[in-house]
Amino acid sequence: IVDAARRAFADLVGTVPAGVVLGASSAVLLQRLADALAQHWTVGDEVVVSRLDHPANVVPWQRAAQRCGGTVRRAEVDIETCELPTWQYRELVTNRTKVVALTAASGAVGTCPDVPAAAEVAARHDALVVVDTSAAAPFLPLDMPAIGADVVAVNAAAWGGPPVGALAFRDP
Repeated sequence: IVDAARRAFADLVGTVPAGVVLGASSAVLLQRLADALAQHWTVGDEVVVSRLDHPANVVPWQRAAQRCGGTVRRAEVDIETCELPTWQYRELVTNRTKVVALTAASGAVGTCPDVPAAAEVAARHDALVVVDTSAAAPFLPLDMPAIGADVVAVNAAAWGGPPVGALAFRDP
């Protein structure tokens, strides 16, 4: 059953089953990922989150940055269109940025940020790109390499699926 679930999540997001980690929810898995990564961060390191995201993909990064004396930078939503302008990532992401976390689609307002554009900026600064695809998965085709994500989080319960979450890593 576990192998079948890993294959299913890998097929859903466009990666290999060896790169899929299953857990109780994507929120739990993201918190564990943030805890593991932050062990190597130092004072002044940064994370970039967005105000469009679900708290499950924001709070773990905020906590991780707070524990190491890091900085949390926030991408703001255009309140007239509910879009997440990607131009701001050019200003938010720096060489101190460790993680850029954003959503593939907002579960609250339905807008879909230009993840590849934000991921391109993050890649120039060697920042890890973590994309929550829980709200997008039932509606959009997902292709991890195409969107530039290093890690994709999926919570099947978000669309009425079983109570299981997954993190899919581009590089197993």
